[in-house]
Amino acid sequence: MHFYRNVFSHVPRGRVKEVSRMLQAIHASEYLESARHKATEVEKKLRDMKLSSAADWLGSAWQRP
Repeated sequence: MHFYRNVFSHVPRGRVKEVSRMLQAIHASEYLESARHKATEVEKKLRDMKLSSAADWLGSAWQRP
């Protein structure tokens, strides 16, 4: 819940549903490595959508410890 809210705070209201579906795809991944791979793909997609602040937040949240 907080993860989504943090990302949505960087997304225009009209794009929240689309970004929500992308975030759900990350969390639907069965394995951690596949989730990290999907997070990287979503981060690139967000940058293509000109949502760089959301992409930055997502990238920092999914960095390896």
